[in-house]
Amino acid sequence: MEDIVAVEVRLSDASEARLTVTGVPDRPGAAARLFRALAHRSINVDMIVQNSSVHDTTDISFTVPTDELRLTVETLRAFDDDD
Repeated sequence: MEDIVAVEVRLSDASEARLTVTGVPDRPGAAARLFRALAHRSINVDMIVQNSSVHDTTDISFTVPTDELRLTVETLRAFDDDD
């Protein structure tokens, strides 16, 4: 993965944060492995959006509770898709 972008979303519910993970390999199971890593840390993921593939990679955006943002970013930074 290339980059993780974390943005606190200010909607009617300020308790949600939006993250975008760019450069996710566009191959079967890649997104599942990413979300499994988050599930192992008991991170509650909501509202998942995956963009169209470009050059065999894709971007995935999703929301998590704001109080889980730091743990989510730490988990994603430590995530190795080759595991």
